[in-house]
Amino acid sequence: MKELVDRYDVTCHCGAVDVRYKHNGHLVMYLDYSALEKRAEAAEEECKRLDRESQNLSNQLGSCDRERRDLLSKLIEMERQTGWIKCSDRMPDEHQSVDYVSEEVIVFTSDGDTLISSTSYGRWNCIENVTHWRPLPSPPEDACL
Repeated sequence: MKELVDRYDVTCHCGAVDVRYKHNGHLVMYLDYSALEKRAEAAEEECKRLDRESQNLSNQLGSCDRERRDLLSKLIEMERQTGWIKCSDRMPDEHQSVDYVSEEVIVFTSDGDTLISSTSYGRWNCIENVTHWRPLPSPPEDACL
């Protein structure tokens, strides 16, 4: 729209509308208003095309959001079924109140080890090559504490 404002000067005087084309910022008088009308129609078509393109992009963005939500739901369902979470998908939540340390979790390493660890500032504490993790199970209800 700014481009149209920069190209045309529209003034009203005593009920008459005067539309003049600007060339390099200077007003140009038109004796042949049919050429100006064609330019205005072309500008209007361009605006309609841009509106359609904008709507199309908005629809694509909505589709991407739905796809992202679907993938996240599938990931959560996989985690629920297996209990193991890939480190590349998600790391344990860290708590700001304790120097950004996570709760202890069970970890699995690429060496085949299963250990208990936590993260601090996004890194595993004292363990390398962690590929998967899962929350510790709840203690038994009938356990004597």
